[in-house]
Amino acid sequence: MQIRAPRWSSRFALNVRSVFGPRRVTVVNLSANGLRFRGVLARNPMDRVRFRLDDQDISARVVWQEADIGGMQFDRPLSNRTLAKLRETVQEA
Repeated sequence: MQIRAPRWSSRFALNVRSVFGPRRVTVVNLSANGLRFRGVLARNPMDRVRFRLDDQDISARVVWQEADIGGMQFDRPLSNRTLAKLRETVQEA
C-alpha cells in the first residue's frame, strides 16, 4: 500500500501554461507531490503543465481531469521550505 503525502486545504489562484495555452486555476489542496485544482487544463491524461510557485519553475503532469476539477503530480516534490511558505500564505488569506 502506498502512503500519500499529507495534504493541506488551499484556495489560491495559479497561472498555468498548458496545452490550451495560459490558464488560471484555483488550487483546492496541496501536498509535496501534487495538487488538486478547479479549472480546465488537460485534453488528455498525462498532459504536461508548467507554472511558478514561490519563485520556482514547477513542471507537472495532469493525472486526472473530470469536468472542472483535476489533479496534477509534480515532476519533483516541493521542498519543505516552499510548502511551509505556501501553507503560511494560505492561512493568512
